[in-house]
Amino acid sequence: MARIALFLMGIRVRRFGGKFLRTDQVFVYISNHQSSIDILINAVTVPFIFKFLSKKEVGKIPLFGYIANKFSIMVDRKSPESRAASFEAMQQALEDGYSVYFAPEGTRNRTDELLTKFYDGAFRLAIATQTPLLVQTLVNPGQLNNPRHSFDLAPGRVNCYFESPIDTTGLTLDDLENLKEEVKELMLRHLK
Repeated sequence: MARIALFLMGIRVRRFGGKFLRTDQVFVYISNHQSSIDILINAVTVPFIFKFLSKKEVGKIPLFGYIANKFSIMVDRKSPESRAASFEAMQQALEDGYSVYFAPEGTRNRTDELLTKFYDGAFRLAIATQTPLLVQTLVNPGQLNNPRHSFDLAPGRVNCYFESPIDTTGLTLDDLENLKEEVKELMLRHLK
């Protein structure tokens, strides 16, 4: 379905590093977030089923809200209880054999910066569960789908880069900031 939607929009996706996508391994899978079409791009570039973290407001959007409610873990970012419950739900998803997807920026990057501040959640989860991080960088979706205007679309190509998974075995929360910096550097290498 996602492949058809992107085709109808005139958006072509080229994947690099596909050899790192293993269907026999669960990952904390993270990507930069530039546009409304990112989740469609993820659906066509990743060969395994994953759960994604979604803000509860997304659940109210017609059609997309239905999909989000089926395949995501909803969170009310203003509620500490909801954030704690979503963290537990993501841990359970990993135990159940599902990878979990995060946009560590928390929301679409609507700035002129290549990346915005990374939140800790994805990195805390990877460390707490000792699950490898799978880093994806999307290049150009923000040029095709303006992050400030969801329905502003243009045809074109998006490049999707996957990195060799980052092993988190033995890492502790003391390593969290270094892990975030390592991921930022990997993404910036493609975005610059």
